[in-house]
Amino acid sequence: KNDTIIFKGEDNLHYEKFQDGTVKCIEDEIPFEVPEGWEWCRLPIITTDIFAGGDKPDICEKRATEICNIPIYSNGIENDGLYGYTNKPRVTEPSITISARGTIGFCCARKTPFVPIVRLITITPSKEISLYYLKTVFKALIETGEGSSIPQLTVPGIKLKLIPIPPIMEQDRIQSKQDEILKYISDISFEKDKLRRIVQQAKNRFLLITLDFSLFNKFFFFSTDTLKKNRSRLVIRVLWDNFTTDGKVENFRFCITYTCAKYFFIF
Repeated sequence: KNDTIIFKGEDNLHYEKFQDGTVKCIEDEIPFEVPEGWEWCRLPIITTDIFAGGDKPDICEKRATEICNIPIYSNGIENDGLYGYTNKPRVTEPSITISARGTIGFCCARKTPFVPIVRLITITPSKEISLYYLKTVFKALIETGEGSSIPQLTVPGIKLKLIPIPPIMEQDRIQSKQDEILKYISDISFEKDKLRRIVQQAKNRFLLITLDFSLFNKFFFFSTDTLKKNRSRLVIRVLWDNFTTDGKVENFRFCITYTCAKYFFIF
């Protein structure tokens, strides 16, 4: 490896020292300041392997079998990029994979042996680097998305990435806090989806009632004289809360042909 050392000079600027002894100021490459005790380094310093996947194995099954039980992963987000199964792993150590095609930048942590294919970038961290911390860093620092506007990811380009490295205990603390926050987000999303379903059920029930004349007489009643004066239409006005900053108002119009009808408000 062409290892380098990144340090702060007496002028408080960041410098990189190369194996041949030359030193270069890289202050313009430093994206942000890190806390005391953290360090910046190039990705190869903290990894044991960085490579891109090749062609799919000759032995490949769509479903896992007793012989073919090693997952094959490609670029993609569906099912975390699972392509199929084979009989021999290419990667045996916990690693992260990063999509270099399709949904560029999609990152996954892989703890079990696997085979990467179709230029899927694989990064195996050193023992002193948390797998999940490294995944968090790449999710934060690598631009993700689809289309020609997203820069293509390559192994040479990935190797130049500057990575902020805290002490191992801090890496674990960061991951623990992130897991806690993500659980809160997941719980909120679950409750929000549940409320949306309740609202949709209420909407469906409301429409069912308004279209079912047998239920009209359970609400307000209108005399025949009143209906003769205004027998064209009644308007049912409903304000639905859709859990956003904007409400939605809908008007439902129904022809009046009976001596009673329902007219009410829901807020």
